[in-house]
Amino acid sequence: MTTLTPPRPDIHALLSAAEAVYRAAGVRGLHDLRVTFTPSGLHLAVTPSRALTDGDRDALSGALRAACPADLTVDTEFGAPVERGNEDIADLPGYLRDLRGSLPDKRRVCTLRPGTQYLDYGCADGSLLAELAPLHPGAALCGYDLSPVMVQAARTAHPEVPAHTTFTRAFAHLVPGVRRSVVLSSVIHEVLSRSTPEQQAAFWVRVSLFDQVIIRDMAVTGDADGPPDAADAEAVRRVADPRLLAAFEARYGPVTGSRRALAHFMLKARYPQNFEAELDENYLALSVDHLSAHLSGPYETAHRVHRALPFLDEEARRVYGVGYPCATHLELILERPA
Repeated sequence: MTTLTPPRPDIHALLSAAEAVYRAAGVRGLHDLRVTFTPSGLHLAVTPSRALTDGDRDALSGALRAACPADLTVDTEFGAPVERGNEDIADLPGYLRDLRGSLPDKRRVCTLRPGTQYLDYGCADGSLLAELAPLHPGAALCGYDLSPVMVQAARTAHPEVPAHTTFTRAFAHLVPGVRRSVVLSSVIHEVLSRSTPEQQAAFWVRVSLFDQVIIRDMAVTGDADGPPDAADAEAVRRVADPRLLAAFEARYGPVTGSRRALAHFMLKARYPQNFEAELDENYLALSVDHLSAHLSGPYETAHRVHRALPFLDEEARRVYGVGYPCATHLELILERPA
């Protein structure tokens, strides 16, 4: 398990200071700030929303260092103002319909252990936050999503709930010293699929800022790497679109090779119109067995269910005549001890 060595600076204050520095410099939105603790100090990887001049970089780097304790070594890295969101979704209305179809289940998971303030990480069009608002009156709610298209949709549909393309701005809506919850619904597998190891490490540092972590995502355990039932795999191959199957197997290997691969294809085949883009996401990248290694503890498990979703299993039986070969969906609530 990765451990952050105390003492550490007040991350909320650091992020707020960084955002203030960027506003003062006239940068219209700090697109991202990743904080990584190293044995020698602190590494800040900054992604601005526009290109910076050398003067901007020098001034901002100095101001960020000034926001940290004097005895802490700070290394600042400025990246290019480029980041990928959801603009490659071919059927965006259909994608959002699917997201809203899972809202009852997301809402159920988020109300199992009520919190006082929530950040929806990957909030899409804000529908989950709008659902949570009446269930948690008085709670601070905010959303974060990389996609400007999604954030604009959230602001238009649910103007009462703040949403941002910048993690620092979303995080700033949460009150320091009050228990903070992060909702990770279908987020972790995307991070593991699309990010570099350094970006993944930064993601887990962000998650570790929260007292309660609510996870609802696709995941498997180690036994999913065993071979599937041969008859089940043949039933899927017989019905599947051969072009989709060939494209999948070229990327992830034969569906006869493991229960993970067979289940993965069955999940992806539900999106034929957006299949090429979906190939980039490894839906089953997350291993339940290794999840604790990513988090800076201590966290305690308050709730855990790992299963094949009933409606997906029924759908698969209608289409292929067989159900899912392994559990594919995890709901997990982790909490820091009071």
